[in-house]
Amino acid sequence: MKHVLSNWPEIQGFLEGHYLFLCLDYDGTLIRIVRNPGSANLSRTNCRTLQALSKAKEVKTALVSGRSLSDLKGRVGLANLIYVGNHGLECEGPNIHFTHSQAQVLSRLLRHVAEQLKAELQNYRGVVVENKELTLSVHFRKLDPQKVGDALTVFDSVLDSYVRTSQLATTVGKKVWEVRPAVKWNKGTVVRWLMGRLEDHLARSVYPIYVGDDRTDEDAFRAIKHKGLGIKVVEDQNISSQATHCLYSVREVYAFLKRLILIRDGSPQRLNRLQVARKPSL
Repeated sequence: MKHVLSNWPEIQGFLEGHYLFLCLDYDGTLIRIVRNPGSANLSRTNCRTLQALSKAKEVKTALVSGRSLSDLKGRVGLANLIYVGNHGLECEGPNIHFTHSQAQVLSRLLRHVAEQLKAELQNYRGVVVENKELTLSVHFRKLDPQKVGDALTVFDSVLDSYVRTSQLATTVGKKVWEVRPAVKWNKGTVVRWLMGRLEDHLARSVYPIYVGDDRTDEDAFRAIKHKGLGIKVVEDQNISSQATHCLYSVREVYAFLKRLILIRDGSPQRLNRLQVARKPSL
């Protein structure tokens, strides 16, 4: 993967003359991953950057997260963005209100599975089962590393029958096990769907950019690989990924975003002048 900031003239050449569809993961991309997911809030400075993006010329920005839609919106609280929650199973934005119908049907089953997991994993201190209505997350960042293997065995035993009957599917992220409806819908499919809607609305093609750090983002990198720019947030640029470019930290992500704003706005002073008008909810 090529480093974005070290190859900026090339990147700028990709972007010139295009309407940009910018998709950003949240945890590990817009904010550093923390031990307690509930404390992962944007700083005022970083929120100001997102506010500037929401007003940038010929740029539409979407936040694409594994968090629930309500959680994501509550943490950001800015208008004129597209919010995508639960790995694409729900999204809202200007003239967009979508929830995957099959995922809705399985929400009751997921509640039942969440209770099963809580009961079976209750003796594993540090494990947190999060019911996000359309998906589940089992966080084990605080779990004793020596007990992760045993906890995974318990997790797999609870999910085995649901996976074998193609009702649910499981994936692994950074210190988290995910449970989702077994539907053909992910971050990649939702990005393609939103991109198509945007192109229909604009009556022109758009250039997609996706920035993410986790395994679930690989679906999105794959979806835009030959159409746009996939950027993975990594510590090692030599790791295997569907992304073609990389950034090394959350700090570099914001450096990249500010360069995008300046390209579109043409005024270095504007970013410093912006005042954030946060809403309590959307």
